[in-house]
Amino acid sequence: MLLDHLGHPDAGAHLLGAIEEVLAAGPDEAPLTPDLHGRGTTVELGRAITVQVKERGRRARRGA
Repeated sequence: MLLDHLGHPDAGAHLLGAIEEVLAAGPDEAPLTPDLHGRGTTVELGRAITVQVKERGRRARRGA
C-alpha cells in the first residue's frame, strides 16, 4: 500500500485489516459493491470501511 511506501507500515496494516474485515463479512453483512457480488454502492462500502477503521482504532486504544 502507499502508506507502506511512505514509511507508515503500521497505518497501512491498520487500513488493510479494516478493508479485509469488511470484505470478509460478505454481502449479507457488508454493503459490498456489485463487482463483489453485493448490492451496495461505492459510497456505502467506503463508509463501512471508515467505520471499521475507527472501530479498530478504538479497540487498539483499549488494548483489545
